[in-house]
Amino acid sequence: MQKRRVLVVDLEAKGESQGLRMLSSIRQAGVFGELLLAGQGFSVPDNAAGLVLLGGEEPDLPVVQACVRAQIPLLCFGGASRLLVEALGGSVGETALQDKVRDVHFSDLGVFQGVEGGFRVVQKACYLSLPEGLRILAGLEGVVLAFDDGKGRVTGMQFLPESQDMDVSSIVNHFLFKVLGLEAGYSLEGYRRWSLDFLRGQVGQGEALCVLSGGVDSSVAACLAIEALGERARCLLVDTGLLRSREADNVVELFTQRMGRPVHRVDAREETYQALRGLRTTEQKRRAVEAVIDRHVRQALEGMGEGASLIRGVHFQDVLGGQLPAGMGAARSVEPLRPLLKEEVRHLALLLGLPEELAFRRHYPAAGIALRCMGEADAPKLEALRAADEILQTAMADAGQRKHRMLYFAVLLDMPQTRENEEDGYVVALRAVQDAEQGHAPVARLSFDLLERISEEILSKLPQVRRVVYDLTACPPGQVEWA
Repeated sequence: MQKRRVLVVDLEAKGESQGLRMLSSIRQAGVFGELLLAGQGFSVPDNAAGLVLLGGEEPDLPVVQACVRAQIPLLCFGGASRLLVEALGGSVGETALQDKVRDVHFSDLGVFQGVEGGFRVVQKACYLSLPEGLRILAGLEGVVLAFDDGKGRVTGMQFLPESQDMDVSSIVNHFLFKVLGLEAGYSLEGYRRWSLDFLRGQVGQGEALCVLSGGVDSSVAACLAIEALGERARCLLVDTGLLRSREADNVVELFTQRMGRPVHRVDAREETYQALRGLRTTEQKRRAVEAVIDRHVRQALEGMGEGASLIRGVHFQDVLGGQLPAGMGAARSVEPLRPLLKEEVRHLALLLGLPEELAFRRHYPAAGIALRCMGEADAPKLEALRAADEILQTAMADAGQRKHRMLYFAVLLDMPQTRENEEDGYVVALRAVQDAEQGHAPVARLSFDLLERISEEILSKLPQVRRVVYDLTACPPGQVEWA
């Protein structure tokens, strides 16, 4: 792991698509970057080689002033560039451009050397009065769009990076390797070696419990623990009955047959169904399921004696969003994936030899299909939902739609469909979105023929389902999940 690090400072304090995309691009260039959310008490860490600042409004000026005082190279985008002008003694005037597409070209100087430029969206640009020592590197219609200090150590641009922005990639790479003088020394293979030493140091001479959930995060964490600790790493699967179809069997088979590691499988299905009885809200269900899992994790740890550690598959977005897996209070937790982005965990899974299907398995709630079953989640409803979701997953794979950046699943709605002299039926909603791990998730434009085939198969194979609908809600303003 590199000691001198580039820090991405999200002045919007959201850490969503902009900050994560920038962090991902820095790591893909071979430099270990970290994302910080600016807030009260912000300070620049001692190991910061340089800072990349994104967004920001007037209340964020003290943060930018602190970054300037640190006297390390700064690369500022959007509102951060305007705050940089103020922090250096210049002034910011009224808005000149807003949500406009303009043909932007740069002087062949500083971090813009070799950058061709072209059309881009300018979300907001104000008239700037630059302080002495700054030079203009891009401008149009009387507006300064980019500037630096003549050395490239302080650079500002009034636009934000766009998705797949090759110009910004070149700018960032020049900042990393020319301005900061860093080397491309970060890789997932290097992280793998670091994590093995980390695990051995954290666990010591004791044993470790790897709690498998069926997803890629817990599987990768367990693989690393097994590689680092050998026989001292034990695997546990709490089968709540809320996993995908045949998922519990597949996990046990993977670790026992392909990796030669026994998995202690606890059948907690009836216990979970009892815990869910009468519960209707997302939070009630989540707490109930996590309590069941936590209880079995604690029991397993108690049987391992003092000094046992709990290996958790927590990655960076989990920490950022506060979405941590169950078992938090049980013993000492060791989190070998904590610094990694979700996409890095997936590629590390391939590096460890895990199947591609598992490596790119899409997000699944900790409380499983109970959170995608609206209203009370009883056994008949859960079985209908699991079967409908399996039909969707299979159809998408057969149609070649199993894309790595697409998330799709079925939801069972709390809208009973009544027919005379028949039991109530169910309504199933199909949901498919793009880029679900980057904070912005547009609806996937599936063909009508594919949706029709999926609907027909669900209705023909599941007589208890009376209606199938497709959810067209983008995120934002909506949420990816229904609950």
